[in-house]
Amino acid sequence: MSLIKESDIIQQDKLLTMGLQEKLMKNLNFFNHPSLGCFNLMTKNLVNNFTKTRQPILPLNMISRRDLTSSADLAVGTIDFQDHVDVRLHRNINPLEIRLQAAKDFNSVARKASMDGAYRGDYAYVDNQLHLSGIGTAIADRVLDDCIDVAIGSSVAYLKGVSALKAVQTHATKAVQIDSFLQLRKIFGDQGSAIKIAVAHSDVYYAYLAETFASKVGFQTLDLGFGIGVISTQGLAYLFIDHDSLKFQATGNKQRYYILGMQQNAVNVSIDQIDWANYTDSKKVAGISSGIRGQYDIGVALKGVRYKSTSGANPTKGILETSGNWLKTAAQDRATIGCLLEIGLA
Repeated sequence: MSLIKESDIIQQDKLLTMGLQEKLMKNLNFFNHPSLGCFNLMTKNLVNNFTKTRQPILPLNMISRRDLTSSADLAVGTIDFQDHVDVRLHRNINPLEIRLQAAKDFNSVARKASMDGAYRGDYAYVDNQLHLSGIGTAIADRVLDDCIDVAIGSSVAYLKGVSALKAVQTHATKAVQIDSFLQLRKIFGDQGSAIKIAVAHSDVYYAYLAETFASKVGFQTLDLGFGIGVISTQGLAYLFIDHDSLKFQATGNKQRYYILGMQQNAVNVSIDQIDWANYTDSKKVAGISSGIRGQYDIGVALKGVRYKSTSGANPTKGILETSGNWLKTAAQDRATIGCLLEIGLA
């Protein structure tokens, strides 16, 4: 006599959430520890379209020489306040249909063909719960990609519009030079050590390695995996990721790249609770099928920078990546997220 257990398909919301949360907590490839705390991912209860805080701005002339023989009045400075605005983005996880039989059936012609004709009995059956948890993990990868896209796109957008935090390095015959990463810290001058990590396209990484060999200066990087490492001779950590904001075509179709130099706590990305909903199974498919859909919200906050709320709530990618939609709130440029180096062919 066999026991009847509760259907796996009913449990899918719990299992999906389990797989998704586990993946989000690890976030190994970019946020938190890999970026040395420059890009941080956290969970947060996002209530409104904008999170507004008031930050004090101290006058530059607040320190003066104290003259012990003078009776003159001291200049009175005014502490101003400026609004710091973080923006909230609303996201859908579009409807996905799960066909229970497809998740657990090893007897179809297609599966037999993919097993090179091997007999089905040679393979152990994996409980369907693992499939559902795996779906949650796969969805988490997409959510993380979305968060990375927001973090990098917003950072590049702001820094492109600040001439004091941007430098250009070009060469007639090559895109990357041996000192390209060093230039990031040069932008920050005597505060160069505040730049903890360089974020660049993988094209830049491989071109840099080629330069170290061609210049016979030795292998200067320590690869830690996941696109993370350290440029040992310059003491600068790097993180390489193929993001579209880091690679572009300049006038004359000449390839150019951006390298981000980031301070700690430069960008904080918050994920609100991910909500799931099941919808009824389709009658058009033989066997049990069920659909899921979800939604979540992202909050993005840049250090010393506010989103211009008049640009609209729940901005599109285009609005988010427009320089004019990010405004400095910090007293000094170097108190914001970091700097930007443009490199490429002249």
